[in-house]
Amino acid sequence: MVHNTNISSNNDTNSYVLSSTVVKAFDVLEYIAGNQPVSPADITKNLKLTRSNVHRLLATFVSMGYVTKDDSGYFLSFKLFQLGNSIPFARDIKIIARPFMRRLMGKVNENVYLNVLSGDMVIAIDAVRSDNHLTLNAEKIYTYPLNSCASGKIFLSELTEGSALETINKLDMTRMTDYTIINPSVLLGEIKNVKNKGYATELMEFSEELNSVAAPVYDYRDK
Repeated sequence: MVHNTNISSNNDTNSYVLSSTVVKAFDVLEYIAGNQPVSPADITKNLKLTRSNVHRLLATFVSMGYVTKDDSGYFLSFKLFQLGNSIPFARDIKIIARPFMRRLMGKVNENVYLNVLSGDMVIAIDAVRSDNHLTLNAEKIYTYPLNSCASGKIFLSELTEGSALETINKLDMTRMTDYTIINPSVLLGEIKNVKNKGYATELMEFSEELNSVAAPVYDYRDK
């Protein structure tokens, strides 16, 4: 997402123009979050930034510990995850969910993740990992497009059919593997099945090395 920098923030006496540098920095972070791993060329092309701007921002993020780099590209780092943990909601829900996650992991001997919806992405905010299972890198924050993960299908299934279709039509429909659903009609049909079953699955749709099952967690209002 590229933000408009011609926005003023008004109070009773002052009007401030947004800092274009800060806006660009967060545009880069958000792009990495939705597409990681990414290359500088990807960022330059999709955000319409200059190469020098992108390399300078990436070098700054890496130096500060908010972004990491490996042979495949740039990722968000665990430091951002720690920053997000300061949000009371994320901290409280993890405390409540952790005992149930441990119990579930003990029963199925698989990794258990607590995922939340953020915009059009799913973010894993906590995990209980099995000791004999393929694990994701604990030093990276993992975000998932709605169309390529079981949790994304769950979140979409909680919408009305009209709202789900509207949301799906706005998605980038990123193809992560050959098995990723990128056809809106097919995804909508999958969402209907999820709504009927009460749970969702994804088979090699995010990564050909991973499969997952997801179920919704409701509060006392059934929300």
